[in-house]
Amino acid sequence: MTANIGIVDAHRQAVANDLSKILADEYVLYTKTRNAHWNVEGSDFHEKHVFFEARNQTLAKTLQLWVARFNGSAQFRKVRDLIRGVFDRFKKT
Repeated sequence: MTANIGIVDAHRQAVANDLSKILADEYVLYTKTRNAHWNVEGSDFHEKHVFFEARNQTLAKTLQLWVARFNGSAQFRKVRDLIRGVFDRFKKT
């Protein structure tokens, strides 16, 4: 049974692919923000620390919602593989 969410079948896969890319980007943003949070230095350490911690909490909640929705599905496994690819490119930069 296919859910009727207002997307015609012809466009459903394209939407799923775009959402997969967005999730992969969210994960990389979370990782970069976490990295910045761990490596804060300087006279404004506290302000940056608080800023990055708040961003990380928001991003973590977003990712948890995605995972809760799609965990175990074939689409989630595809996203997981896409995240690995995007993250590999991130590590090279």
